[in-house]
Amino acid sequence: MKSNRTGYKSLSRNLQLLASLFLVLASTQTLLAAVLQDVSYAVLPGNRVEIRLAMSEETMPSREFTTNNPARISLDFDNTSSALAKRNTRIDTGNVVGVTAVEAGSKTRVVVALLEMSAYQAYSEGNDFVITIGSGGSTSIYNEPTTSSGSSTEKTMSGGISSVDFRRGTGGE
Repeated sequence: MKSNRTGYKSLSRNLQLLASLFLVLASTQTLLAAVLQDVSYAVLPGNRVEIRLAMSEETMPSREFTTNNPARISLDFDNTSSALAKRNTRIDTGNVVGVTAVEAGSKTRVVVALLEMSAYQAYSEGNDFVITIGSGGSTSIYNEPTTSSGSSTEKTMSGGISSVDFRRGTGGE
């Protein structure tokens, strides 16, 4: 009878370890909720390229930055893993050389390699994160709103200079 109790204790201990392991794995999956599933691209008119990052759920990068030499657009997606078969996607179209996705810890960094820095737009569209790269100009992740006439809207800044008053001195200076 004594040996039977030892067997139950051993079985009970193994079940507790198995349950603990299951909870750890389940919590890891909850933390890394989004998954980068695919990278695709399309050539658009005007020598533009649209890159689509297919995610398992809607997500936005927590950090975005660019470098000029070499020309790169980098996007960090927190709490995201990568399920891509290959880290590199060669594009070689327009100004885009390719896309590299690297998972480290709990984030995935996506780097778009360019021939030279050019204007781009980035936005979320359902579960896809879309990067449209133009043929030149300045870099901007956000679209500037325009009026119907096509002219840019005026930006206001708070806490700036409110007026400038020029007066001549007594000596004409």
